[in-house]
Amino acid sequence: MGCPKYGLNINPSKTQILMNKYVTRSDIDILNTRIEISQKVKYLGRTFADDGSLTEEVARRIRAGWAAFNAIRRELLQSPQKTRIRLLTTTVIPAMTYGCETWTSKEADTKRLQRAVSNMFEIAGCDPPDMEKQVLRRKLKWAGHVSRMKYDRWAKIVSEWDPRGSARPRGRPPKRWADDIKDSIKIFIHNEALRGNLGHGRRRIGILEARRAWSTVGRDRVTWRSLESATDCGDLANEESPALTSWKISCSTVNGMPATARWRQAAKATTEWNGMAYKMEYAERSKTTRSISA
Repeated sequence: MGCPKYGLNINPSKTQILMNKYVTRSDIDILNTRIEISQKVKYLGRTFADDGSLTEEVARRIRAGWAAFNAIRRELLQSPQKTRIRLLTTTVIPAMTYGCETWTSKEADTKRLQRAVSNMFEIAGCDPPDMEKQVLRRKLKWAGHVSRMKYDRWAKIVSEWDPRGSARPRGRPPKRWADDIKDSIKIFIHNEALRGNLGHGRRRIGILEARRAWSTVGRDRVTWRSLESATDCGDLANEESPALTSWKISCSTVNGMPATARWRQAAKATTEWNGMAYKMEYAERSKTTRSISA
């Protein structure tokens, strides 16, 4: 071991090794001591599992939330409602969302968080927040920081690392953190389009472009902060939603202006295309295209 050469000492009895499921496990000895290979390791307040699941970490976050809630329970129930909401928002929610910026969470994990928060807020007599929104906004905030980092930062390197010489296994592969960010942006675009809040000019182009290159758009703080503040998942978090599917067709047609009649007919058949905002956008884009061609 070269650690003592640099002034580092290893305590084998306190050392654990975490391997992913794709690595062939073998015994490892350091200083004539067998090192324990664990299925989960706690590091910097976060539980890491060898299969990459968040089951244990979400359970720890829920326990931390209840601990924070019980610590202020007496004062909480004796305070006005506005004070109760502020106390819960500044103590319980941060305890339950600690480290969520790096999660690639499943729907079941979010539902577990939501049930726990709903129980706490019900005891306090307050309306619970949407935990899906809480987690998503923190993810987008961290993604914006990562996109603006220099390329020598570890967070930047790991986020954009693409292993060469290896292929993902057959079947539906596990969802990656970057995939979660892309899906969240798609849902945001859909909701904002239904409200007519996509805007015009630079903001609209930037938001639509974020679907494909979020790391590039994240360098623009103004556009990215609009994503953070306006993200709203609601009932459209399911990618199989018919409304989301039809919006993808409409948005692709408006943004890309395919020349085929098939795409135009498919877009016009969707519910969203009947809205005035889409007709105006299509007319404006067509006018611009004709002027450039002329």
